[in-house]
Amino acid sequence: MSRPLPARVHTTLSAALAATALAATALLAGAWAAPAQAQTNSGFTLERSDLIGETPAGLHVYVDPNTAQHGALAVAAKSISAELHRIGLPVVYAGYGNPANTDGRIEVTEGSYGCSTPSEGAADAVTVSYYGAAAGADVYMSHSRITVCPAFARSAARTPLTSALKHEFGHAMGLGHTAYVYDHHHQIMYPGLQSD
Repeated sequence: MSRPLPARVHTTLSAALAATALAATALLAGAWAAPAQAQTNSGFTLERSDLIGETPAGLHVYVDPNTAQHGALAVAAKSISAELHRIGLPVVYAGYGNPANTDGRIEVTEGSYGCSTPSEGAADAVTVSYYGAAAGADVYMSHSRITVCPAFARSAARTPLTSALKHEFGHAMGLGHTAYVYDHHHQIMYPGLQSD
């Protein structure tokens, strides 16, 4: 269960989310249709129009040690976390673990959940995000679980796996799909893994 944020945090988080979205879009520059509630801004799309930011607790990334490809997942998750942290985003790699469903965690695991759906077909990875109530009717990103599909985890080379995880980290931080090309390259939040 997530707790409401004080009103004074609302403005700070709104500004932080815009900065996060722009920085993450620049950083996560190749990979997956935006939800009906998504809001498109210049250069990025939010998962929800009422989203104001990530939890003030910061985001701690854990890799499930019980997955077959935990080593490859850990290398990619650690690299992405460090990249995001270097550009000032509140993301820290916490190592292996299965933490409780509390604010401030992103869990990276391997499994078949969401790997194939009638509406979207096959997927390489899926993110399930949880939102906390903020001031008024707004919400913030509380925590997320990124599940990498087993066939993709086994077969993917490091670059495609890292690109797919960067895309999923974008969702975990509140970004939706952005289906456009910038400077002759598909963006990481593009709805589908691309070679560029």
